[in-house]
Amino acid sequence: MEFFKRILNLESSPASPQERRGHQRINVSFKFPLKAVLNVAGRDDLGVMLNNIQGGGWDWTGRLINFSEIGARMQVPPSVIAAKGDPCQLKLSLEDYELVLPGRIANVREQYGSILYGLKLQPTDEATQNAYRQLIELVALG
Repeated sequence: MEFFKRILNLESSPASPQERRGHQRINVSFKFPLKAVLNVAGRDDLGVMLNNIQGGGWDWTGRLINFSEIGARMQVPPSVIAAKGDPCQLKLSLEDYELVLPGRIANVREQYGSILYGLKLQPTDEATQNAYRQLIELVALG
């Protein structure tokens, strides 16, 4: 039903999550071949931000739960420790195509032996934003 509402541009109820967020969230099936990696510097047990020798963060493979034009929700192992506001990159790959989106951690929630990170994505240029929109459409149709 959600697919037909999207195609036909039917209005949803005001209390639905996409209305609260301002942008429709696309759920990503675990069967869809999109791979997601969260690159974040991370923090130690005391909350101090870690430094990587190369100056960036570390790549953590996780499961992309859903995403929209401005954000994403990703599930990663509990060993990934980051705080709200920390800079990050979401790396999305599909076959030989990779898209890197800079952003920030918007919220953190622990759940059943993993951590859910809400990401606020901040593409730096129009070409990246357009490529990301096309990827969203591809996942929505898939």
